[in-house]
Amino acid sequence: MKKKKIYLIFIILSLVFGIMFSILIPLYQVPDEETHINSIYSFLGEEKNFLSETEYYGDTSRITNNYQEKVNLEKYFDFSKKINVLEEVKFVDFHIVRYLPQTIGIIISEIFNFPIVVSITLSEILAVLFYTTICLIALKKMPIKKEILMMIMLLPMSVQQMGSFSYDMILNAFSFLFIAYILHLKLEKEKIKNIDLIKLIMMIGIIAIVKIPYILLGLLIFTLPREKIFFLSKFKKKKINWLLFMLITLLFGIVFYKYLITISYVKVILAFVLNPVGGVKLILRTILHSIKFYITTLLGNFGWFDVPVFNGFYVFIIFSILFVSLLSNYDKKIFNQKEKLFILIFAIIFFFIIMISMFDWTLYYNGINTSNFTILDYTNYISSLKYILGVQGRYLIPIVPLLLILINFDINIKNKSKILMLYQYLYYVVIFVYMFIVILNRYWI
Repeated sequence: MKKKKIYLIFIILSLVFGIMFSILIPLYQVPDEETHINSIYSFLGEEKNFLSETEYYGDTSRITNNYQEKVNLEKYFDFSKKINVLEEVKFVDFHIVRYLPQTIGIIISEIFNFPIVVSITLSEILAVLFYTTICLIALKKMPIKKEILMMIMLLPMSVQQMGSFSYDMILNAFSFLFIAYILHLKLEKEKIKNIDLIKLIMMIGIIAIVKIPYILLGLLIFTLPREKIFFLSKFKKKKINWLLFMLITLLFGIVFYKYLITISYVKVILAFVLNPVGGVKLILRTILHSIKFYITTLLGNFGWFDVPVFNGFYVFIIFSILFVSLLSNYDKKIFNQKEKLFILIFAIIFFFIIMISMFDWTLYYNGINTSNFTILDYTNYISSLKYILGVQGRYLIPIVPLLLILINFDINIKNKSKILMLYQYLYYVVIFVYMFIVILNRYWI
């Protein structure tokens, strides 16, 4: 697709389908949505339980894991139920960045005492608008495989999360932007200025506030050509890697000190370092046990994973992404073998870190109190635990583009650009029509 055309198509698809599915998927049916809404009020200084404060508005909790239950239209669209949870804004915790657009919707609704259904809808529409804006910027900065990045931005699971109260919307959008900006600096900029590095630090800072393990994306800075970074050009090449590494480490240490000393998380990482064999075995056991779940929850296992979806739907998405990726090839000289290997190893390590980050939660879920755990205690449980729980495929959305940009073959097909364009039209029509039918049947009919 031509650049202007792909931007317009993305805006239309993102807004139309984002708003449509934010309305079609009822409140509390996106995982942990109640917790996210409670967090918004907590970051505004009010420790409230939104569900109980609104007198279990909408009666949608009973639907979870019960396919026969549908939305009670009379209770859900009860405009007499007004939002009146926030007594006052006592303080604003900087973690509110995780829910910035949704928070604006909540505050506006509280000020004007909107009906709860209006408040929910407004907050989710603002989330869709925010996601679309950030992703559009990322799409414009992306120098290669724009079609693939757009497909990941509009994965059915991405669409579900963007129009909800989940902070995945912020995490995914800024992860895409960070990756796109790294590639923009690498491939399109002649010189990398201070302002460019500041922008990268700000993006990774937002990502860290949302979910700390994802600061690993910051390591992609090592793929930038060192000769483009003006203040490094005076140093010999052997010294540059060490200088850059120490600089980034120092910056992370200063900016994210509060997070880096989170005891449980640090202890878990050290435990895996001390028991690498047991750690790798645990991770491999978990992957083999949960691989299908990871794939389905990456692509589109909607709601609380209780929306039946035809397996062919997943196959069609995987085939389409690979097909479009093969046809949207680029100059082979863009990445050398070392850079390709770096990105591949980085993606694998990233996946491992995401799994490790759920280790402590797994122990908690199994009723084990880890408040007084030592590193040795965590190390012992690495060998005795069967699987790491809580990892979902949607956690991997931010790193999927990294793997897909490596797929590049020189395929010469007559009318390739036209075939690519027509196939994408077909793809988006098929997946969103199917999504519409599935979600409508699950919650409303």
